[in-house]
Amino acid sequence: GNRDRMQEQVRETERLLSSLLPGPGAAQVREGRQDEPQAFADVTVAFVNLIGLDARSGGEGESASLTLLSDIVAAFDEAAEEHGVEKVRTIGSSYLAASGLSVERPDHTARMVAFAREVVRIVGRFNAERGLHIVAEIGINAGPVTGGLVGRRRFIYDLWGDTVRLARGIESDGKTSIQVTRAVRDRVRDEVAFGPSFRTTVRDMGEVELWPVADDAPGGAPA
Repeated sequence: GNRDRMQEQVRETERLLSSLLPGPGAAQVREGRQDEPQAFADVTVAFVNLIGLDARSGGEGESASLTLLSDIVAAFDEAAEEHGVEKVRTIGSSYLAASGLSVERPDHTARMVAFAREVVRIVGRFNAERGLHIVAEIGINAGPVTGGLVGRRRFIYDLWGDTVRLARGIESDGKTSIQVTRAVRDRVRDEVAFGPSFRTTVRDMGEVELWPVADDAPGGAPA
């Protein structure tokens, strides 16, 4: 009867909330705490920037790029779920993910590096199958973040603070590369091989030292 229908609607709303927002965001909406940002002491964040999406051949234009982007994002979402990583949001052709946000995971940094490698494989597969030249630039950082809902009518969950700003500001040389901060490298150095570190200037953050993940390039470590 009516009650069954209402319960089904509640379940449907729940499913929608969970698919649109990471756990803490869904909880905020559910509990009516939209205006309360939340502090997380230790989270790993990755910022994936897709380069070359716009340079589509054959003049297929905007709609083809959008379709391609949503296909790639769907593949990232699936990989995130497998690795215990949450999508925070997509911003244009960038993808912000976090681990250790909803669920405290002692290995959230290692999970994020594994997810980043999967992202590189996914992009490589799209390139091979569709004759594309998309590059995934991935910056990974770990530390305290603040999270909360942005906007009044359409909710977007976002993360902010220096940890996120640094991950977002990491740029690569246009070749596929995963670059991590010292905080990330120190936690996973026993299980992940890194190339030699280098110093670079990140916008608004000054000079930082970064380490490339050594074996994310096809054919092993970069020369």
